[in-house]
Amino acid sequence: MRCRILFEDEHLLVVYKPAGMPTQSASVMQTDVVSELKTYLKTTYIGLVHRLDQPVEGLFVVG
Repeated sequence: MRCRILFEDEHLLVVYKPAGMPTQSASVMQTDVVSELKTYLKTTYIGLVHRLDQPVEGLFVVG
């Protein structure tokens, strides 16, 4: 997993997204944060509170 989970409880995750990684799917061949988290949580839905552009690194909250 390229993104790092910094905080997790039953309601939300705080995730570090590295620069160059898209938040949501940009292409079939490129891994994105939402897809990684869906696999990690074994779910089909991730509620993003906000997004970060692909060239930007930083933290964001997932519900």
